Amino acid sequence: MSKEYITRSKFQAGDPVWVMRNMKIEQTEIYSVNINITRKGVEILHYITTPIGEVYIEEENIFTTKQELIESLQNKTSAVIKSDWSDAPKLDGVQPMEVRTTMWTPAPEDVGGEKREEVGIVRVDYICSNCKKGNMRPTGTSYHTNTTQHQNKCNTCGYISTMDKTYPYIEYIQKD
Repeated sequence: MSKEYITRSKFQAGDPVWVMRNMKIEQTEIYSVNINITRKGVEILHYITTPIGEVYIEEENIFTTKQELIESLQNKTSAVIKSDWSDAPKLDGVQPMEVRTTMWTPAPEDVGGEKREEVGIVRVDYICSNCKKGNMRPTGTSYHTNTTQHQNKCNTCGYISTMDKTYPYIEYIQKD
């Protein structure tokens, strides 16, 4: 069964935002926004640029003001993505970005609930296959075919390679 949905992102590329990074409050800028449609629903990922490369942050962990971020930490809850934006605050007259999508609607028996567990965080890097010394870093160029390919460049010898990921990236592992 197909159904049309309106998906809204609270932030757009270029917007200044506040995030937690390395256990510190930091102001940064949205580099790009990816909207992914999966069997489980719509996922909105916001990318920011850091000294180690491009990383994504989910919308509920991004805030328009430092005070908003601090309040979310004090309440020990994150902002929830809204499904109804009729009461959304206007940011200097800017409306949230809208994207119309058609997506598969799962049968009720396919829908589960949230499960939370403590995980470890691992940084995954890619050593240059040319010089075997440098680390591959994103150039900002991507090729969109059946699978998205990202151009990475060695920070030591300048070798360029196209890969299915940008490096470094963060991976979550289950704690024992």
